[in-house]
Amino acid sequence: MQVPVKSDGSERVIYNNPEVPYYIHSSYLSAYDGFSAISHWHDDLEFIYIINGHMWYHINEDIVLLEEGNGIFVNSCQLHYGFSKDLSECHFVCILFHPEILSANRYIEDHYISPMIHDGAYPYVILKSEIPWHRKTLDKIKQAAGLEHLQNPALLMQLSSLSIYIDLQTNLPPTDTKSLIPDQTRLLLKRMIRYIQEHYTEKITLKQIADSAGISKSQCGLLFQKHTGTSPIEYLTEYRLQQARTILKNTDKTMIETALESGFSGSSYFCETFKRKYGITPLQYRKSLSVYPI
Repeated sequence: MQVPVKSDGSERVIYNNPEVPYYIHSSYLSAYDGFSAISHWHDDLEFIYIINGHMWYHINEDIVLLEEGNGIFVNSCQLHYGFSKDLSECHFVCILFHPEILSANRYIEDHYISPMIHDGAYPYVILKSEIPWHRKTLDKIKQAAGLEHLQNPALLMQLSSLSIYIDLQTNLPPTDTKSLIPDQTRLLLKRMIRYIQEHYTEKITLKQIADSAGISKSQCGLLFQKHTGTSPIEYLTEYRLQQARTILKNTDKTMIETALESGFSGSSYFCETFKRKYGITPLQYRKSLSVYPI
């Protein structure tokens, strides 16, 4: 499963209803390449509930374990992704909603929404079922997963989003946001990720990635390892492989065409890299789609 992105590198969320900014999805971690999403960010608030199994979640520089019955809230514009260290299956519910779904009133936005979203003290909150208000929020996330099958799902999702947000707003201690300094390292990383996503079809060196943020190659490597768990070149290769899978799935282009359009220098290296990552060749992957559509 690929993560579509905007030109600034943030995720382009495909909402359930294009007119209302919310996303509800129940999925399995095995649907993602290597049981791992790629590090990304978006303006939306994100909530995960673990139905079965467990998942590790990487948020900025932190890695946390989410176990069955628990979940997590990830605030707006945080670098994050879920993955499995042991390649074990995990069934989970994911809910995203854009802050604009919460209010059309400027006073409400300024006093109750913007402070929480832009509060660097809460990049994420692990939701544990043994904590009463957490359990209440987790129940609402589970219930929201079934709203798409009811009448007026968009209206119900707006009400559910507001109720979930009120749980956070009323239970998390307020902080002095004026004393907080924005994390410049995350801004630098986002700049480098955007460079990769804009230039992945070209030959890219580590120096070029580092130069896009005005830092050294060693600093570049440290930032990627800290926030994404991979090196800059590994991230670039992973992104190219995701683009290649999309081409293989949606077109009948040749291996050389697929390789070049996804940024690989030739079909041999592309096929070798693809097989090392997924255990099958690109051609075998394309043939498997007709048997097991993804």
